[in-house]
Amino acid sequence: WLSGKMAGRTELSFKHDLLFNFDAVCKFTEENMKATKEIISFFKKRQLVEQEYAKQLARLVVPYRALIPENRRATPSTSTNPDDFKSLTVAWNNVLDDALRTAQSHEQYAGAVGQQADSLASNVRELEQHRRSFVAEGVRCNKVLQDAHTAVKKAQVAHAQAQRELEEARDVLEKTRCNYQSKEATVTKLEARSAAAEERAHTCGQQLREADEQCTARQAEHFELHMPAILTALEGNEADRVRLLRQFFLVSAEVLRMCRATLLDGSAALDRVLAAVDLRFDSDAFVVAQTMAHDNDVPVTSIFNPTLKSRLDYRMADSQKPWREHLFVLVANQRLLYHFESEDALHPKNVVHLPFGDDIIRPVDDSLFDRKYCFQITVTPRTYYIAAPSPDIMQQWTDALQRLTASRASRTSVFKRLVSVELRIVEAKDLPRAGDYYCLALLDDEQYAKTHTKCGTATPFWDQQFTLDCVPARCANIVVQLYRAGSTILRSLTPGSKPTGSVLRKKFAQLGPRSRTTSMDMTAAPAPAP
Repeated sequence: WLSGKMAGRTELSFKHDLLFNFDAVCKFTEENMKATKEIISFFKKRQLVEQEYAKQLARLVVPYRALIPENRRATPSTSTNPDDFKSLTVAWNNVLDDALRTAQSHEQYAGAVGQQADSLASNVRELEQHRRSFVAEGVRCNKVLQDAHTAVKKAQVAHAQAQRELEEARDVLEKTRCNYQSKEATVTKLEARSAAAEERAHTCGQQLREADEQCTARQAEHFELHMPAILTALEGNEADRVRLLRQFFLVSAEVLRMCRATLLDGSAALDRVLAAVDLRFDSDAFVVAQTMAHDNDVPVTSIFNPTLKSRLDYRMADSQKPWREHLFVLVANQRLLYHFESEDALHPKNVVHLPFGDDIIRPVDDSLFDRKYCFQITVTPRTYYIAAPSPDIMQQWTDALQRLTASRASRTSVFKRLVSVELRIVEAKDLPRAGDYYCLALLDDEQYAKTHTKCGTATPFWDQQFTLDCVPARCANIVVQLYRAGSTILRSLTPGSKPTGSVLRKKFAQLGPRSRTTSMDMTAAPAPAP
């Protein structure tokens, strides 16, 4: 019905359609102002609820977080290593982090909405003052018009009374004149009374006409000037109220949308963490702890029927110490790798428990250490580089270790996926200045190859090709990092140690099931300031 009424009009307004309904307009604007105050009250109360919820939720998390060991507090923001998220305890830590994010999101929403509600309340108070002043002005104008109508009514009553008195005086005078017994003095007196009544009637009539003219003027002024202006002001005030509320709702919705987006991002990260949980990791870690707790401090002569036993060179990753030759002994049935300083050592230098994983054993290119027959063993958080004296011994060790550490899925699969990487690093261009440059190639985060160092040039040309077979199937990225090193660093840099030069550029390529050859141009990325 309302839509039909509005459809026939190009524009509806208070001054055109409600000119004679000032009281209804006052009631309408007053009720809307009350509703606005109720809305503000709702959001202020919601602010308190959100703040209390955030406070209680954050307080709830604290004692549970305190029970989680420091080495099980990895989050996507602090670690990119998938191995750090295999434990269910790490997943529980991320669930608690998600609860904290939820608390922070509610606190953020409460603060933003509370600030907007305070601003809205201030503006609404100003609008209410304006509305009351407009209503007071309308009441005053209505009183002026009402006073004019009252004056007309009083003039009408006075005029009617004067007319009756005049008629009565005339009737008495006429009757007296018709009575022959009436005295002349009486007639004269009645004539004077009649004349006075006539004068009063004339005066009252004149006053009635003036009051009527003044009332007509007041009506014209009221309905053509004052009331339309007041109704227009009230309508503008109402439009400002609606605009402020609409803007407040939009800002509130945007803040809520941003908070929800933050929570969705956190939920997506939590989903990735939960997907990375290894159902056997905690049990395997317990087995490792229990195994390591047993007495593995045995002499070489106490190890019977080892799976493999060889003298191999080794060094730790990110270490400046040189290569050292030790006796390595593999006991497959205990999943233990011993290494001793000599064949008659009474105590092992170290004992490594080998976990399950397809990326525990990785090949290493000869260029990384200027050594042949190298491979690496990664047992979080340590990485060991091993160099065998011959290709046959290297093959024996890598085969035995890969069989021992292969994941359950790989061991039960009929087919084995083999990945071969062929990488060619040609040159780098548009470098900021001349210097000593070299490149490191990494499979995910593990180094596996290194170019020669080209000294004193801004356009180093290497044209080196690297081929790496039996790459773990889990490897997702190959990374080439361009380094610049000073002459002092070049003289002291040990191959395979952590580079101390500045990483100028990085290039990434994904290794997919069908990847055969990957080509990367080092000029594709902008050159940052050195």
